[in-house]
Amino acid sequence: MLDSGSTPGSHRENQPKIGQIGGINLLLIPARMLVQAWRAAQGRKKDVSFLVRKFSKAPGAWRVDLVHAGIPKYDHQVARQGWVKYYWKPFEELSSRKSVGTARYC
Repeated sequence: MLDSGSTPGSHRENQPKIGQIGGINLLLIPARMLVQAWRAAQGRKKDVSFLVRKFSKAPGAWRVDLVHAGIPKYDHQVARQGWVKYYWKPFEELSSRKSVGTARYC
């Protein structure tokens, strides 16, 4: 995954043993929004997708809304499964509070 502590416009390629995604932060609004451009390590250079995460307070919880747009057709199913396995499930397990969120993959 990308380093969430990176500043906007920073770039970090992940090493294969760490992850399969390289990308750049396009916009960071602390505690509110993170917009990134991503490319899978095995993908074509022109196949860039965009990830938008919005954070907001909900009654008794934090709300996370996620949109991952521009996913290449050949990577759509893997991306959807990866989000559930590597993001949403661990997020729920680590969260001591009720989480509310939505996800869209396109």
